[in-house]
Order: sequence, then C-alpha cells, then structure tokens
Amino acid sequence: GVELMATSRIVLTPEVAVLPTSNPATLTKVTSSATATTNTPKPTYNKLEYNDSTDKHAIFNLPIPADYLSTAAPVLKIWWTAAPTSGNVVWIAGLGVVVVGTTDFDASTFLAADSFGAIAVPGTAGIVKTSSVTLTATGLVAAGFASLFIGRDADAGTDTAVGNAELLGAVLEYTS
Repeated sequence: GVELMATSRIVLTPEVAVLPTSNPATLTKVTSSATATTNTPKPTYNKLEYNDSTDKHAIFNLPIPADYLSTAAPVLKIWWTAAPTSGNVVWIAGLGVVVVGTTDFDASTFLAADSFGAIAVPGTAGIVKTSSVTLTATGLVAAGFASLFIGRDADAGTDTAVGNAELLGAVLEYTS
C-alpha cells in the first residue's frame, strides 16, 4: 500500500513555557485597548517579552508524538510582534533530545542554537508577524521527549531593534 505523509503540529503557548533561572523571557498578560463589543470581554492574551540588551530564553518541554517521522527536520514557526518600529530581531531556537530509557534528563543539553536570521520588525508596533526556522533534530524519535528553547540573540550584531520583541505563540511542525 501507499503510505501518505502529513504535516502535524504541536502548539506552544507562552503560559506553558518554563522560564530558565538565568536570563528568562518575561511572561506578561495583555488586555486589548479597544472598546469591548457589547456583552463581550476584551480580548486578553499572554506573551513572552525578550528585551534588546540581554539574550533571553523560554523553554518548552515536549513529549514527541508516536506519529513523528524523522524523514524531515521539524520546523518551528513563531507568531511575534515588537515594540520598536524599525530594526531587526534575531530569534534563535533549539532542541534538546532526551532518549527515553537512555538519556539522563537532568544532564541533557541543546543540540544547537538555530538562527532565524535577522528579521525586520513590523513597521507598526503591535502588528503580528510570523517567522520560521528548521531545527537541528539529531536523535529525535517518535514517542521520545525533547526540550525546545526559543530565544532572542540580543547581542548579535544584526539584532538592531531597540526595545522588546514579543513572542505570542509557536507551532512545531513535523512529518507524520
């Protein structure tokens, strides 16, 4: 028979992030400044803020689904915005693979810091933008476990946006 492959997704929201002890992104709640529609609340959402002076990170711990196929590296897609209206942000991300039954979780490390490159901020504060990066995934297997970090490489020479970059959410796409 013919085996069909598909793209599956793991949704990552700011409130499920583990904030590292050293240089964590800042989790904040935002309520819309618009007037609420009759009989509705104002939209409210969480975001992770990454400042322009220090490399900041947030970590997401992920059980890898049993339908994961390692035929193609996973892609991380992020939804973000920025307070500044000019300059570039350098987002980075990486996986730390934990081999079930083999890897000491307390001694795991990240495989790489995969860079999105220098990405121009939206020209208007608060406008949402999407960006993607293919992740290094050596050793990632179905029914395994991984940690994923998302960070801002604030000290990269090409990160020129002065002010916070704000992560609204992310999706890890993989072949299944």
